[in-house]
Amino acid sequence: MGPMFSALIIAFALLVLLALAFIFARAFLPTIVAFRAAAIFVAGVVVGISLSVAALAVLFGGGTLSSTAQVVAYLSALGCGGLFVGALGLWASIKLRVLNLRSSSLPPVAGTHLRRAP
Repeated sequence: MGPMFSALIIAFALLVLLALAFIFARAFLPTIVAFRAAAIFVAGVVVGISLSVAALAVLFGGGTLSSTAQVVAYLSALGCGGLFVGALGLWASIKLRVLNLRSSSLPPVAGTHLRRAP
């Protein structure tokens, strides 16, 4: 039960999260866009959990979790951090995509905006 077992559990959990995020996004988006959104969300969750682990280690000095309440609080903080950064990354990618689509639209044909209705 070494590090490889933990890595396999984490990989399995991330695949399940990716599948659930894809199923949710597929209800609202086309397939390729839904997969991209799910992948961005899961990548954000990984970054958020990593940042949460680093922040909690600095704040609490890496002490042992001796009670059930401490374990629940620690895992809740990891989950909240992961979900927050995942949602923030997804929002930022959608916002950048919308801004990119708006800025790359074709300019109006010359003279069409100057015509007046009779």
